[in-house]
Amino acid sequence: MRILLIISLFTLWASGLSAQDTDADTARDRGLLQAFIEDNLSQAGRDVRITGFQGALSSEASLDELTIADSEGVWLTLRDVTLEWTRSALLRGRLEVNQLTAQEIILERQPNTEASEPRLDPENAVAKPFALPDLPVSVNIGEISAARVELGAPVLGEAVTLSLDGSLSLEGGDGAARLAVERLDDEGMLTLDAGYSNETRVLALDVELREGPGGIVSGMLNMPDRPALGLTLRGEDPIEDYEARLALLRNDIPRLTGVVRVTGEKPTKDAEGNDSRGPATTDDGARWFEARLGGDLRPFFTNELRGFFGARSRVVLDGQRNADGAMMIDRLTLSTEQLRLDGSLELDPQGWPLSLSLDGELDADGALVRLPMSGPPTRLAGARISARYNADEGQGWQANATIDDLQRDGMRIAQARLEGSGQIILDAPRTLDALLDFSVEDFSHDDPALAEAVGPAPEGDVRLRLREGEPLRVERLRITSGDATLDARGELDGLAEGFPVSGKATIAAADLARFAAVTGRDLAGEARASLSGDGTILGGSFDLSLEARTDGLAVGEPRLDPVLSPPTSLRVVARRDEDGTVLDRLQLDNDEVKADISGRLDAQSGTLDLAVSLREAALIEPRISGPAKVNGGLGWTAGGALTFRDIIAELAGAELRATGQITPEDEALPAAGRIALTAPDLSRFSALAGRTLAGEVALRGEGDGTLREATGRLDVELEGRGLRSGMPELDRLIAGQLDAALRATREPGQVALDLLSLKSGRVSLIAKGGAAGAPINLTARLDDLGLLAPGVSGPAEASGQITLRDDMGRDIGVNLSATGPGGTSARITGDIRDLGERLSLNASGAVPLALANSFIAPRSVAGTARYDLSVNGPPALSSLSGKIDLSGARIALPTFNAALTDIGGGISLSGSQAQLDLRATGGEGGEIILRGPIGLTPPYPADLAVVLAALVQSDPDLYRTAVGGRLSVAGPLTGGAQVSGDLVLGPTEIRIPSSDIANVGLLPQIRHRNDSPEVIETRRRAGLIREESTAEAPALGLDITVSAPNRIFVRGRGLDAELGGNLTLRGTTNDVIPSGTFALQRGRLDILGRRLELTEGLIDLRGAFDPYLRFVAQTEADDTSVNVIIEGLASAPEIIFTSTPELPQEEVVSRLLFGRDINNISPFQAAQLAAAVATLTGQLDGGFMTELRNTLGLSDLDVTTNAEGTTEFTAGAYISKNVYSEVTADSEGNQRIDLNLDVSDNVTVRGSVGTDGNTGLGVFYERDY
Repeated sequence: MRILLIISLFTLWASGLSAQDTDADTARDRGLLQAFIEDNLSQAGRDVRITGFQGALSSEASLDELTIADSEGVWLTLRDVTLEWTRSALLRGRLEVNQLTAQEIILERQPNTEASEPRLDPENAVAKPFALPDLPVSVNIGEISAARVELGAPVLGEAVTLSLDGSLSLEGGDGAARLAVERLDDEGMLTLDAGYSNETRVLALDVELREGPGGIVSGMLNMPDRPALGLTLRGEDPIEDYEARLALLRNDIPRLTGVVRVTGEKPTKDAEGNDSRGPATTDDGARWFEARLGGDLRPFFTNELRGFFGARSRVVLDGQRNADGAMMIDRLTLSTEQLRLDGSLELDPQGWPLSLSLDGELDADGALVRLPMSGPPTRLAGARISARYNADEGQGWQANATIDDLQRDGMRIAQARLEGSGQIILDAPRTLDALLDFSVEDFSHDDPALAEAVGPAPEGDVRLRLREGEPLRVERLRITSGDATLDARGELDGLAEGFPVSGKATIAAADLARFAAVTGRDLAGEARASLSGDGTILGGSFDLSLEARTDGLAVGEPRLDPVLSPPTSLRVVARRDEDGTVLDRLQLDNDEVKADISGRLDAQSGTLDLAVSLREAALIEPRISGPAKVNGGLGWTAGGALTFRDIIAELAGAELRATGQITPEDEALPAAGRIALTAPDLSRFSALAGRTLAGEVALRGEGDGTLREATGRLDVELEGRGLRSGMPELDRLIAGQLDAALRATREPGQVALDLLSLKSGRVSLIAKGGAAGAPINLTARLDDLGLLAPGVSGPAEASGQITLRDDMGRDIGVNLSATGPGGTSARITGDIRDLGERLSLNASGAVPLALANSFIAPRSVAGTARYDLSVNGPPALSSLSGKIDLSGARIALPTFNAALTDIGGGISLSGSQAQLDLRATGGEGGEIILRGPIGLTPPYPADLAVVLAALVQSDPDLYRTAVGGRLSVAGPLTGGAQVSGDLVLGPTEIRIPSSDIANVGLLPQIRHRNDSPEVIETRRRAGLIREESTAEAPALGLDITVSAPNRIFVRGRGLDAELGGNLTLRGTTNDVIPSGTFALQRGRLDILGRRLELTEGLIDLRGAFDPYLRFVAQTEADDTSVNVIIEGLASAPEIIFTSTPELPQEEVVSRLLFGRDINNISPFQAAQLAAAVATLTGQLDGGFMTELRNTLGLSDLDVTTNAEGTTEFTAGAYISKNVYSEVTADSEGNQRIDLNLDVSDNVTVRGSVGTDGNTGLGVFYERDY
């Protein structure tokens, strides 16, 4: 029926557009009218489409198809719809429809209610006056039918197909209705045949419902076994003596039967107590009514519910209604196995009670009983209700109700009580007073959050007064749960005025933390809010005032809580009437934030003004500080623009001003605006930007156009002074004053760049274009390319044209050239298509390699690369072809203390592959050659050959060697490639340091304060600032053999040995595992002129590049066999002295050096002994020589033994402040005197004379860096 009413309503509406149009007008305007109907019936979430609409302005209208869709698609389809009716009857207040039919109706599902929710619409801002509707005086529908109705499974739980046929007539006090619904896909039918004649006063009613097993009704009610059902309600008698009988059947067995009677004779009891008819008493117009229903309802319910009903359920009702409207219910009884309810009621003609008696009890004998209610199971242990009132006994009334052990959906209440009392005053003005008290004991819930929010014992009371002719007055409503309370009072009037309501409500909570869990937020603090005002429920008008106060408020948002925590007040004053909605004030105020908002909105226009200020922005965003403000206004007019008026925002000394407008009702979305930004100190935004910013900037811009079509005009100007971006390369370019401007327009299909300019003290860029689509001429100049490439000095210039061939930049032509110092040049021509997705570019010229230094620091390169390249295809290395030539280039690798010089050769690119042919000289000698291909697409496969020719590698503290051989690199460079080959070491020297390298003093950790960006960048390039890296370099496998059959020299601490052997490098480049052994071939150990021959020598690499050493030297001294053993890692070896027979270490050294025991040496020999031990153990500083030097007052005193075994004595001292003299004598009789004269801090004169006849004189200039 509802679906067919949709058809009739929209057709009636359409037909009422014009009752005067002719058939010719109909034919001419049909398309326009159909579109008009569709647009006006459609709204957000409802899309109506009509096909084949005819006859809207005639007495017979039809349509081929009507669909209604929401966001999920079509949910209702009607086909072959016909309406035949009498239009002129509407003028007489009559609705006469001869025929309303549909051949097919498909309801796939219920409509999406979310799409139909109220939306933001200016029309909703206006209150609608309430008035009861005017209904037609008569309705006559001859035929209403649908041959086929399909209901989707979501509608009733299963798919159903049925037919519908009926009629309806209401006129002159007579009425008739007929309805027949029959399932087409299964057994089931519903019929209704009803009528009433005002003349005969006969009421005829015949209702029948039947369906087979598994039917719709049994399924919707979840009946066990889904039985066959039947329902009949029949009666046909004069209304003065009417009887109707009811029967409810399950599987054709009556389970509930009964009778309803209305009669003009008062029923009496016969001798057996049964009802009988007494003398007719119809003269006063009284009518008696009675109902008797009963049966066994258990088969309709599950086992859990059958105990509630028992074997018999019964309803008994006896009453009387007099002609003056007074009514008496002498008996009302409702009983089941566990429920009994008995009551009586007497009302006067105005509907006021004269007496009331009600008693009820639900008793489960201590067990829980489940109630027959929908939704989650509801159980309780017992319930009681009673109410009493009798006007003959007084004005007072009483009522109470109790529920024990209520359980539902995780909720449990030990006991709930309701107690009521008051007065009923029947004297004019009639008055009902009521006081209701309710309480709950031991409330709990499976959800602890909900249990905490409600509290264990909520309670409250309400006082009501209803006086004849006056609104219902709520004099007091109070609900309390713990420290949360609700107090309210108000009035509610009747339907005729649209239920007007007025009053005041106050809610308070001393600790909001109890609501934290249920809201999912870390609430805290106290709050109190009061709402007062009036309005109409049906009309939608209101006049409200809200005042709230909070203290210590927190909502679990770290950036909001500090702002909301201080004592805060909120005030909202708003009203809505037939003229629109007005927000008189929304005011928020505390010590940290202040906000004041006001506005108005109606169907034609609206305004909004706001002013918000924040004392300290760091409360919301810790990375910025200072006050913040936002002021401005919005305006709107129907069919016009949404305007932004005088928007001003201030933050950290910066100010943004903006005005503009946008027209949302225009499909093109035309917009225009203007902004001005000034920031006098950008350093205040450094933390927010994550960079060290500085300087001041001013930006001005304006534009207009259409947002949807992306057309319009843009004009922007920028001025900056003393700018720093935190990027050293950029800062060097924008130092000083920076001026920039942009003026451009965009039209459909074309873009015109009137001006793009950028100018600073060191760089300039100007781009100008003519009409839309014309080439853009570009010139640029950099005063010194060394700003980007240190070591390359001189200006660089670029010029050329860029052509935008369409308005989206999908096809761009490029013709650019550039020149710079040192032969730097570039020329780029070609096309950029599909927003850079396809390139067709040619580039040639020369570029200084130093441009890459800022990206590869601390490594650095120098030299020039010449290139001739092409890119054809997507922007990827695989699209690149051409050649790059290098000559005279150099790369420094400070991390490895190495460099490559005179780098030359070329790189050829084609077919997604780069062919390398490069050659370089080592920084300390030798040569390296690299040849072979590398793929330019992942995983970048390579097949490279590396040739090393006497390439010198060294560590000043540990080793120096020359490497030769061949290596190959084969496989994917992203991981999995293998580096293999054979290397041969030339003359190699391994140095044993004079002391443990680990004991060398290091500079302490230095904390840098207020360091400049340049200092930070220098430290970063030097590796002093460690930057975390989450990515590890790809691992390449290693299989390298290193051969050194001889000439591996180990020297230091008096040791001079030659070894030979082999080394293997395996593992990966991320985890190199060296292994191999170098054995002694010959060697000696010299100590204070004594030379010991080595008898054993070994260098063993055990998985690390700090090799293990073992050298043994043996000699005979004073009838003692002496062994000197050097053993341990090369970076920290140990010296051990042993002898046969076994002696203390000092004794062994004494016999070794002087041929006598330690007790028989002179003091000077003791000093030599100490020096020798210190030399061998690497602890030369301090000891005897230091004490002797201090005693003699010398600046320098030393005794040494050179590689030839000669002992040398040196003594030096300052003769005056700037004159230093030094005397040297050795064991071979040679002597020399050195004299230094410091003329200044930077100039020194040095002279020397010796017994060998050699003299010298020199002037030296020295400078510390």
